Amino acid sequence: MKPLHYALAASLMVATGITGLPALAFKAALSPAQAEYSQGADRLNSGDFAGAIEAFTQAVELDPNFVEAYCDRGLAYALAGNIQSAIAGFERAIELDPSHVDAYARWGTALATQKNLQGAIAKFDQTLAIDPNFIDAYFNRGLAHYSLRNYQAAIADFTAAIDRDSSFARAFGRRGLAHYAAGNRPLAIADLQQAATLFQQQGDTLGYQQSIEFMQMIQP
Repeated sequence: MKPLHYALAASLMVATGITGLPALAFKAALSPAQAEYSQGADRLNSGDFAGAIEAFTQAVELDPNFVEAYCDRGLAYALAGNIQSAIAGFERAIELDPSHVDAYARWGTALATQKNLQGAIAKFDQTLAIDPNFIDAYFNRGLAHYSLRNYQAAIADFTAAIDRDSSFARAFGRRGLAHYAAGNRPLAIADLQQAATLFQQQGDTLGYQQSIEFMQMIQP
């Protein structure tokens, strides 16, 4: 059966992009590096990637061991489309803290945008070795496996994500597409129906409409 695709890179960035970086509390008591980091987090959350990069750069110049600033600057670079600089930031964060799970996950996402899917899978593997409950890593690894047509591996990853969050509508939708690509129409329809139900409950009109459309496309 012909696989149905969303845009892989877009889906990955949605899953591990901005999730509301917390600005540091009690700004009056912050060190200069922390103050710059807090400003960078505010700018990143507002979509000002260039401003965020500038602030995070100031933070690491003031404190060369500021792991979160390197990692979040990497995210800002990735969202601005500068993947090589993003990866350099994630590498530096991991040099300073080899167990920094967000750096591995974001590095995997950056590699996926370059269509280096095997490299992305390897980084998601490292993410999950550190944190076996990192839901987005399962989801994004599943996307990579799906794009490589490793449908059973994709189904396993989407299932792992769903096991950890039964309200994860996109995981149900993606698993449905993987089931269909693997030749299991009934399971595909069941997952897409569940995705549509969850999207509707969550007020995601576009997700709901896409799930219904895909379900109609694969009906016998």
